Amino acid sequence: MNNKKQKQKNVKKSKRPIYIIFISILIALVIFIFFLPAFFSTKAGTNYLISKIEKKSNAKVEIESFHLTWFGPQRIKDLSYKDPNIDMNVDSITSNMSLLSFYKSIKTYKKLKLFANTEVDNLNVVIHYPNKPQANFNNVNASIKADLKGINSIEIEGKTTENKISGNFTAFIEFEGKKIQSTINGKNIPTIGIDQL
Repeated sequence: MNNKKQKQKNVKKSKRPIYIIFISILIALVIFIFFLPAFFSTKAGTNYLISKIEKKSNAKVEIESFHLTWFGPQRIKDLSYKDPNIDMNVDSITSNMSLLSFYKSIKTYKKLKLFANTEVDNLNVVIHYPNKPQANFNNVNASIKADLKGINSIEIEGKTTENKISGNFTAFIEFEGKKIQSTINGKNIPTIGIDQL
């Protein structure tokens, strides 16, 4: 009888380390996932995200800093993007989209959903296609207000130049269900900008 009790104690002791190992792995995984945004906010994490963007878009990307959190806001400072036809730089982009939505938007542009409040400060874009005049959009500031149902409003303003002709634009677009109200003013807006943007 003592042998039977001894064997049962040994079996219980051998099962205990399996639970401890499983719980330890689970805790380590939770800690890793919790600190993932902090990793992407580091230089190494930023370089990883930049390599993903560059691979997907055939572009050269530079970012001074990322500040990422699980549920927002996401902040990008001093972003520079260059591909064969577009040069772009922006002082800052702030969006309250979640980190998962932000990452999905980097992986595929086609399914990008801006269901988030987003602010773009001092965006400058140069569009240069072969056999077409260069178009510049300068000092562009944009504000997108949205909720889970979709975009509520877009407000954008900026300056333009094409063939040494200066222009400017402002737009306010409001979405109320299927109803769209807009006020758009523009002067000397480059047609290549309208076609390509």
